[in-house]
Amino acid sequence: MLSIDTRDIAGPPLCAAGGYPFESAGMQLQAGDLLCLFTDGVTEATNGNDMFGSDRLRAAIATCRTVPVQDCAPALRNAVRRFEAGHPPADDLTLLFLRWHGPTGAQD
Repeated sequence: MLSIDTRDIAGPPLCAAGGYPFESAGMQLQAGDLLCLFTDGVTEATNGNDMFGSDRLRAAIATCRTVPVQDCAPALRNAVRRFEAGHPPADDLTLLFLRWHGPTGAQD
């Protein structure tokens, strides 16, 4: 069963610079869970009429359930670029995917 749990956390872009205050949130991962961190350049990408938004993001992440984790960021980036339909990116796209295998699982 697919379940997507979200956290809305404000702060500077991933690895942008030190010294900025940031929020934190906790989440218990189970073996096989996929974690996706992204900047607002994903959800705010536009095709001139509409934004990529959360629904399209969820659909794109759902396709990553059964693929190697290293294929997830390129797949999401490509989905955003196809959606933009040639419009120039309005913002940066920063993506980080992690698949948790548990404390003794193999590494991705």
